[in-house]
Amino acid sequence: MTAIFACLSAQNALRITHYMIDKTELKKAASLIEETGTVFVALPEEAPVDAVAAAALIAGRLTGLGKTVMVSRTNPLPPKWEFLSVKPLTSHAQIPQDVVITIDTKSSPVGELRYEKGDEALTIILSPKDKPIRVSDIKIGGEPAKADCVIVVGAETLETLGALYDKNPRLFFETPVINIDISPANNNFGEVNLVNPKARALTEISSALAKAFLPQPLSADEATLALAGILANTKNFLDGKVLPETLSLAAEAIASGAKRDLILRAVEERRPLPILQLWGRAAVRSRYDEDRGILISIITADDFIKTGTTPDAIGEVARLFETHLAPPKIFLILQHDPVSQRISAILQSRDFELAKELSHTMFGNFERGLLRLRETFPSFREAESGILATLDSLKTRTGRSNKENVPPF
Repeated sequence: MTAIFACLSAQNALRITHYMIDKTELKKAASLIEETGTVFVALPEEAPVDAVAAAALIAGRLTGLGKTVMVSRTNPLPPKWEFLSVKPLTSHAQIPQDVVITIDTKSSPVGELRYEKGDEALTIILSPKDKPIRVSDIKIGGEPAKADCVIVVGAETLETLGALYDKNPRLFFETPVINIDISPANNNFGEVNLVNPKARALTEISSALAKAFLPQPLSADEATLALAGILANTKNFLDGKVLPETLSLAAEAIASGAKRDLILRAVEERRPLPILQLWGRAAVRSRYDEDRGILISIITADDFIKTGTTPDAIGEVARLFETHLAPPKIFLILQHDPVSQRISAILQSRDFELAKELSHTMFGNFERGLLRLRETFPSFREAESGILATLDSLKTRTGRSNKENVPPF
């Protein structure tokens, strides 16, 4: 997806993701799940896509482990997320409760109780003993819900679960609870607390837990769930700092067949008009170097001035190219800074090893998946010729071809 994935292999992804969570708590959770037969997965009623994806990932693995899985009722996700495999949540029963019929036999003595069971109905017959049975003396209620283990996903407190907790408080106090959350406000209400405010998505924690109790690679559906949580919460890595652990899981998910294009369409938000205008200007001033496999886009100082934007918007422009166009082997953006009057260069590559070579050879800094070169140039012509010459020398020295097959990021 981005060049920063260059230093994070899918093999390392499993190892690093586990380090995000207290290993002792993770082992306790896996051990608890191993010893239970029935697991209840609880979510807030208004659960975001990250929480739903995390719960579905766990529920699916639990089913694969032969556990009986029950889930709480949540509002459906918007139609744009219909491609997510949330069947592990919708196909399981709600939490069971015994129905209890209580009769005040002091006021309404019962002489005989019998029942008739048909194909579609069960009829319970109460015969009076010495005086009529009053309907008002018959109460119908429920026993507390039961499960061997409860996994709560994405709730800062038990009260956040709303009616589910209000109606079943004994379930949460008498049953071991595994608490999964990334909120710093979480009050660690579980017997086991898998809480990490540094994680950017609940699917990061659920993936680690799923691998802990059923060690196997992510399936394509699981990978899509994991990546959906990450991209939804980070707005496709544009919202704040993203740690290597998060990028590592994203790389693993993509390598495992995650439906990245569908996720990007779902998380794509309406961009402000100035950003779209800047992207449009960059698009019409772009050309594809087929021999090198490079898409080159130029943004002038006048583009920034007329759209009311600054070079800080380049990341958004790069994401728009990435979302709406088939990504090239290398994407090069040359921008004329209106303040310094110098030409800066930003590169993005789908080739892991080439990205590392570029960062070492061209001396750049990775910022949100984009390689920003430290060197600036006096003109677009000099910037393009200098950078292409460096790329050509890399190809000659390493024997690499920019047109060779690479992972489909």
